[in-house]
Amino acid sequence: MGEGTPVLLDHGREQEKNVFQKAGMEKVLAPWRGKGRFSSATRVFAARKLLREEKIDAVICMGAFPCIAPGLAAATLRKPLFLLEQNRVMGKANRILALFASKIFLSMPLLKSSRSIRARSAILGCPVRDEFQPTGLPEEPLRLVVMGGSQGAREVNQKVLEIANKIPSNLKIKEEKGKRYGKWILRKTFEKHIPAQIAWRRKSPMQDGAGTVGLTNLFESIINEEKYVEKKLTVEKEDQVVIRSRESMYYYEIFKKLYGSPVKNDAEVKCPYCKHEINNSKFCRMCGAFPI
Repeated sequence: MGEGTPVLLDHGREQEKNVFQKAGMEKVLAPWRGKGRFSSATRVFAARKLLREEKIDAVICMGAFPCIAPGLAAATLRKPLFLLEQNRVMGKANRILALFASKIFLSMPLLKSSRSIRARSAILGCPVRDEFQPTGLPEEPLRLVVMGGSQGAREVNQKVLEIANKIPSNLKIKEEKGKRYGKWILRKTFEKHIPAQIAWRRKSPMQDGAGTVGLTNLFESIINEEKYVEKKLTVEKEDQVVIRSRESMYYYEIFKKLYGSPVKNDAEVKCPYCKHEINNSKFCRMCGAFPI
């Protein structure tokens, strides 16, 4: 493999195959190809072996679940780790890997970030593929809706909340064909435009789609119950912080080592678990507790 040769990690998805073919890039198959869940630490061990065998000098992760194993493998092998983040609010995968990243490349400033992340970040913008070319505008006037992107679109989110608050409750939760549905008015609006199995799909936990439920399984496999309970009681007594899971304990220990205690004694409103400041929200940005 020549110096400076990019190698893509292939998970066997159709979109990835198209990229490989068009760009003519070298690729290697992920050892966990086709399984789709980061259910144990063996994924990291397999990624470590892969990085050694392919003589990888540095790893670039673009967020999302598949990056966690190679990202952690790079960190444990002390190889440079670089992150790409296109959103104003980091996803869970990049938040974890940011603890070990040498450099973080952003499309725009993060809505909220630590001093450490800011010191290692560079704003590069968001490149657009050549296939997206501007076209001529029609002569008649246009009415455009410009939507902000991803989780950081505060203004759009606020407008949606204002509109949602004006919708009668009996149109938000309602029975349809003998079953009770949330977001009824939204489902009803789009049922003629999208397949019924999507419009009337039953709700499932967010972590099922994101794949992050596998992280919980990972930490439960590497932190035994007895040790977790011992640490949990110690943290509650010494730090006044309530740890709710073994996964949270792992993150808390890293955070405390790098930044100190999250407790804000002078805050008017605090999270009941980590005692960090809360500003007009039912979600704690520090420990992830919801609802509070």
